[in-house]
Amino acid sequence: MNLSFHLPTTPRRVKVYELCQEEWIDNGTGYCSGELLDDKAFIIVRNEENKTDILLQKVISGEIQFHKQQETLIVWSEPEKNDMALSFQEADGCSLVCDYLVYAQRHFARGISVSIITSTEEGDVSHLIAGPLEYPPCPTFDNLDQVFDSLKTLSIYQYSKESLCLYISETDYIHQLVEVFNAAENFEKLDTLHGLFRILKLLFSLNDSLVVESIIADANVVGVIGIMEYDPNFPTLKASHRDYFSLNSNFHEVIPICEESIKTKIKQTYRLQFFQDVFARILDDGTLSSFRSMVFMNNLSIVVDLQALPNYMTDLFAIYTIPNNTTQKREGVQLVYQLSLAMKGFQNQQKRPAFEQMISSGLLSLFKFAFDDTDNYIRKIAAELLLAVIDTDATLVRQDLQDDDSSLLLTIAESTVNLFIRETDIGIRSQLLEALQQMLSYDDSPNIMSEFFSSSESSPELKSDAFISSFYDGCGKTLYSDLINVDETEFTKLINQPMSLLKKGFYENLCRLLKFLMSAHRNKCFEFTIQNKMWKALSLMIRSRHQKLQLAALQCLKQALVLEDYTLCIHLTENHLVEQVVMNLVKMGNKNNLVNSSSLEILEMIATETLNPFANKNMIFVLNHLIESRMTELESLTYTDLFAKLFKSYKSNLQIAQTVDTTLIPQTELLEDAMKSVQANDTLSVYQYCTIDEEAPASEFTENLIVSNKRGRNDEFDDFDLHLDVDNSPKFKKIHTENSFVDYDISINTNDSPIQVLSLGDGKGGFSYDEDVIEFPKKDVVPISSESPETNEDMTDSPPKLPIAKNNLIDPEAGFATTDSKGKFLVSTQRTSSVASRPRRNTISYSNGSPMIGNNPSIKKNDGTGLQNNIMSLVLSGIGKSQSIE
Repeated sequence: MNLSFHLPTTPRRVKVYELCQEEWIDNGTGYCSGELLDDKAFIIVRNEENKTDILLQKVISGEIQFHKQQETLIVWSEPEKNDMALSFQEADGCSLVCDYLVYAQRHFARGISVSIITSTEEGDVSHLIAGPLEYPPCPTFDNLDQVFDSLKTLSIYQYSKESLCLYISETDYIHQLVEVFNAAENFEKLDTLHGLFRILKLLFSLNDSLVVESIIADANVVGVIGIMEYDPNFPTLKASHRDYFSLNSNFHEVIPICEESIKTKIKQTYRLQFFQDVFARILDDGTLSSFRSMVFMNNLSIVVDLQALPNYMTDLFAIYTIPNNTTQKREGVQLVYQLSLAMKGFQNQQKRPAFEQMISSGLLSLFKFAFDDTDNYIRKIAAELLLAVIDTDATLVRQDLQDDDSSLLLTIAESTVNLFIRETDIGIRSQLLEALQQMLSYDDSPNIMSEFFSSSESSPELKSDAFISSFYDGCGKTLYSDLINVDETEFTKLINQPMSLLKKGFYENLCRLLKFLMSAHRNKCFEFTIQNKMWKALSLMIRSRHQKLQLAALQCLKQALVLEDYTLCIHLTENHLVEQVVMNLVKMGNKNNLVNSSSLEILEMIATETLNPFANKNMIFVLNHLIESRMTELESLTYTDLFAKLFKSYKSNLQIAQTVDTTLIPQTELLEDAMKSVQANDTLSVYQYCTIDEEAPASEFTENLIVSNKRGRNDEFDDFDLHLDVDNSPKFKKIHTENSFVDYDISINTNDSPIQVLSLGDGKGGFSYDEDVIEFPKKDVVPISSESPETNEDMTDSPPKLPIAKNNLIDPEAGFATTDSKGKFLVSTQRTSSVASRPRRNTISYSNGSPMIGNNPSIKKNDGTGLQNNIMSLVLSGIGKSQSIE
C-alpha cells in the first residue's frame, strides 16, 4: 500500500452512481482524483466532456465509512444522505483512490473508516484498513482484562496492528506495565502478575521492532523479565530469570569503545539472545524468527562499526605484546571469539574483510598466547576461533608468509601441533585436527595467494608453498613422533596393551590426518613417510588388538594403494602391510566386524584393479608380491571368492608378460656378462648416456659424466637413481644432466672432491618417445670398438653388432647401444610389456670399480616368475630389430 502521494492524484476514469429508492442512478462519467483544498481532503470527479463541469466534490470528513468492493468499486454512506459509488474503468485506479483515502484518514480525517470487502464461499468478509481505533487504557490492577481484550482486537488487522505498535512505542506503554508489575509484586497480587504475563506475551507476538526496542530498553528490560517469571501455566512455581540476567549481563570493555551506538547495539543483541534462549518455550515461532533477524542485523552492524573504529583492532591485539597481564589477554580472546560467533551466519564475503583486518592487526599473536594458556576454556575457544578463520579462507592464515616476519605463523602451526599432542579434551583435539587439515589443504584456484604459491617444491600432484614444506620439515616430525622409526618390539607391546579412549583417539586422528595428507600433498607426504619409516608402525598397527587402530591403519593403506605410487608400493610390500591384511583375515576367520570388512575391501580393490586390461603396474606389482609370498594363506580363505579373483588376475598378467618376443634374454645373464667384461676390459659404462675413454681403466674416469633420459615419457619407467662413490676413484669434475628426468636422484660420495652438477634440460620433460625404439641420426652411429671413431665413418648406413664383451651395458631395462662420432656411449631402452609387474627402480651404482644394481654388489638370478624386472632386450643399431646375444 502506497501511503506517500503526489497530490493531486492522477485522474482515473469512473462512473458516478447514487442510490435512490434502492436503485443506483448513473450521474455521469468523468475523471476522479484526490485533491487538497484549504487543508481539507476531497474526492473530485470532473466530467470527461467538460472539465469545468464537476460531477462530484466530496469532502472527506466526519465518520464516513468507505468500502472497496469487487476490485473496481468504492462505496460510502453518510448519515441522512444517499449512498454513493464510484465504478472505476481499471482496478489500478480504484486501488489508487483507496490508498488516498487511507492517507487522508491518517492525516486529515481521523474519524472516517476504510475497509475492503472480500467475497468468499461463506459470504462477504470486511477487512478494515483505516479508521478510528480505540486504544487500550492505561493499565491498573483492575483493568488488565480490558487491556488484554483491546490489544487482542487491535492485533487482528494489519492496519490496526501497525497503529497499535506505534501507539505503544510513542506512549511508552511497556513502562506503564512494568510500574504495575513492581506494585503488584510488592503487594503479592498473583492474579495481576498472571494478567501482566498474558499481556506481555501478546505484545511479543506483534513481532514489531518498535515494540521490541521498547521491551529491551534499559528502563524496562529487568521488569519485563520479572513479568515473564510468573507463568500462569505454572501458578505454584516462580522462575529466577532476573538473577541470572543480572549476574551475566555486566558490560565490560576490554578496549574502550568510543561510539555509544555500538555499545547500545551490543546490549540490545545480548538481551535479544537472552529472550530467544530463555523464553523459547513461551514465544511463538514467528516471534523467535523475528528475534533472530534482529540479532543478525545487529551483529552485522556491530562488526562493521568496529572495523570502522580507528585503531581499535590494533589496540586490541597490542595487549598480546605486553608481558604478564594474563586476565586482560584472556578477556581479549573471549571478545574475538564472541565476534567470530557473531559472524557465524555471515556470508564469506562478509566475514573475510573482518578476519583480514584482525590478522593484519596481530590476530596470530592471540593464538600463540591462547594455545599455551593453562585455562582449558581459553584453549577451547581459541581452537574454535582458528577453525572459524580457516573455514572462511585458509589462505588468510598463510598470507602472513608474504610478510617479512613469517616465523609467527610457523609458531602458530607448532603451537597447534603441540596443543594437539598434549590436549586431553577430545572435542578440542578434533577441532585442532580439523584446523590442521584446513591449514594444510592446498587450493590452486585464483586467490590473493596465487602469486605466492609458485614454489620450488613442485610435482605433478602438488605445488606446495613454504608453509607446507615447513610443516613437514618441523611440525610434522613432532606430530608423528610416535610413528617415526619405531622399535618393533616396544611399539608392538605399546599398541597391544590396554589403552584409554583418549590414546586410541590420538592414533586414530594421526591416521586420519595422514590419509588426508597423502591425498592433498601426495609426493611430499610419501617422501615424508618413507624417510621417517612410518609404514613399519602402520604395519604393526594393522595387527594390533584394538580395532580402532587396525581400522585407522587400514584406511591409510587403502589410500596409499589408490594413489598408485611405485616407490611407495615398494615400501608397502617391504613393510608387509598388504601381507598383514591377509594374515589378519586368516587370524579372524569369517568374523563379521569392521576390520574384516575393511581388509576384504582392500583385497577386492587389488583384484578388481589388476583384472583390468589397462591395469596400473604398481597394483600388479603388489598383486604379484602378495600371491608369491602369501599363496597358502590366501588359499585358506575359503569363505570368500577373493583368492580366485586374485589368482585369476595374477595368471592373466603372467601370460601377458610371457608373450614377449622370444629373442629377448634374461636381464640377469646380460648383467653378469657385463660385470665379467668390466673385469676383463677394465672399462665401465655407469649409466644410460656416458662419456667413455676406451683406453682408460676404471680407475681413471673421464672428467665429465653425462647423464640423460632419452625416453622422457611421463610414466613409471622414468624414475632413475644414480649413486657414485668416488672415494677411492679418480675425481671427475662435472655431472651434466642433459634432459630432465621425471623423478631422479643423484647421490655422490666425493671425499671432499670438487664436483659440479649442471642441469642442461628445461626441467619440464616432454621428450619424443617411440614404442619400438629410440632413433638416433644414422650419421652419428658407429660401432664401439678399440678403433678410433674416425675410421668407421663410412659404416653409418649399416652399423654392425655391438659385442657385449667389448663394452658394458648395465641397465635394468637395456636397449640398443651405439656411439656417436665423439665416442659417447649411447644406451636407450625399449619397453617389453605394457601390463607386466612393475620393475624395480632403475638404480645403477658405481663403487670401488664395481658396478651393482641398487645397493646389492652381487647380482642374483631371479626365479623367473615372469616379472618384467627379469626380462630385457638388447636392440642393436638395426632400427626396430631384436637379436639375441651370442
